[in-house]
Parts: sequence; structure tokens; C-alpha cells
Amino acid sequence: MFDLVNGGKNVWWAHPNERVDVAVIPVSAAHVEQLLQNDVHFIPVADFATKAETENYKVGIGDQIVTAGLVPALLDTERNYPAFKFGRISNIPEEPINMRCTQEDKPLPRNVWLLAGNFVGGNSGSPVYLLPPQPSAVHRVMLIGILAGSIPNVDLGQMVPSDYVFDVIQAHYPGANLYRGHTAHSIMK
Repeated sequence: MFDLVNGGKNVWWAHPNERVDVAVIPVSAAHVEQLLQNDVHFIPVADFATKAETENYKVGIGDQIVTAGLVPALLDTERNYPAFKFGRISNIPEEPINMRCTQEDKPLPRNVWLLAGNFVGGNSGSPVYLLPPQPSAVHRVMLIGILAGSIPNVDLGQMVPSDYVFDVIQAHYPGANLYRGHTAHSIMK
């Protein structure tokens, strides 16, 4: 659906830090219109957690998360239904973790968090939301990262924190209104 290379050049943006495994694909208004007609929804920038929110809330090990991604074994159906997977933040390493995209790839050091949950390779790119125990005006459900991969046979996933994704968006849309945080629809009463 999207060409990732045009005229020999990438048409996607990466984070400038090579230890961050994230890419952002800009889409045209025509692509957006086509996707909306196919029941595709976008994650608003307001859903992204802010650094202040993650620090004030003390997001950390043991916090509950949810992801929504496709299951590779079920993709040949009439519609692609997401599978919701629940887990917990397992570790927030202070150093890069060696990751590989496939078993054949050489492991590369990446800035990721570890998630406890049963993830599969086809879930990569899925949004990871924090599920606070009591959503409120102070603690909201918020996007904290993107699933970057799974560690086979140990029920661990690797998550790129959403701050890195936001960095890429902000670098390429410096004049845009990129408000993150509570909005009228995100405050639970």
C-alpha cells in the first residue's frame, strides 16, 4: 500500500540515534482518505505520554500494559481483526539491549524497555498503552511505546518508548500543533 523507497531514496524517517529502532512513514491526504474508508483509525498525538506524565506517575516495573496487533496466522480472513494482549512492564534497562529482527540477523544494541507478555513477531509495530489502575484526571490511558520485537521462548517483548517516535514526528513537523496529554475526551470521571 505504501512505497517505502522512491527513486532509490527512503520515503520514511528514522530516529537520528542508531540505537532507536523506529521509523515514521508520512502519509498524504489521499492515503489518509483511503485508509479511513477501509476502517483504519489513527492514534492521535495527544495519546502519546509526556515525559512529565511518565515521571509523575512513576511508570515502571510491574505496571500493566495492553497492545493491539494483528496475528499473522489469521491474516487470510475477510477482515483483519486485532488481538489485544495484556502484560506488564518487566524492566527499563539503563543500557541498550541486543535485538535482532530475525534469527538470521546480527544482534544490534537498541534502547528498549522489556515487557512481560506473550508476543509474536507479527505484533511488531503495535502500540503499547499504559493501563493505570484507576484512570482519572491525573492518570490516563496513554501510549508509552511501540512493540519492537519479541524474545522467543521467554514471553518477553521489546518496546521502543513513545518519546522516540514523538522526536521523529516533531523533527519533521516543527510548526505543527503536536499537543500531548489530557484532552477533553481522555479525562475519565
